Amino acid sequence: MKRLGIIGEGFSEETFAHMQLRPHLSTYGVMAFARQIVTKRNANQKDSKGGIPSYERVRKDVLNLIGTDSELIITTMFDLYALPKDFPGFERAQKIEDPYSRVHLLEQSFSDDICSNRFIPYVQLHEFESLFFADVKSIHQILSLNNPKSALLRDLERTISEHINPKLICLRTMPI
Repeated sequence: MKRLGIIGEGFSEETFAHMQLRPHLSTYGVMAFARQIVTKRNANQKDSKGGIPSYERVRKDVLNLIGTDSELIITTMFDLYALPKDFPGFERAQKIEDPYSRVHLLEQSFSDDICSNRFIPYVQLHEFESLFFADVKSIHQILSLNNPKSALLRDLERTISEHINPKLICLRTMPI
């Protein structure tokens, strides 16, 4: 069975990986586990705020996991928003207007820095938590709106179609 380690920036990413990705990937013969970036503020706590304190902390966690098992593939679930300024390629990425190109540069720079064919970085263009609101029909049911074309719902539909691509939640194709 193939093994996948997912390093998330916070509780939401870790929970999603455990509750959704792990069962799904197991149907393909992939055993996945997830954990948050280890920080001073969450090292001794069960519940933490998450976040990435520095790239050096991320790098250390990734390299530690890569060193634990020669068959383990590592990926990440980090939001583009609030990446630390010492992240590889950060300054160059700030000059790129297209957000998808910005993410691609950051992922490539991250991969180049880690320099392992068992590492597949993933940087989420939008806040991971924003994807919870990507299904307009579900929001309609949750909010019990009487008028499905209310101004609120129309604004939400426009925002989702323009800024949130639900396909981004899927990890890129992995060599399994």
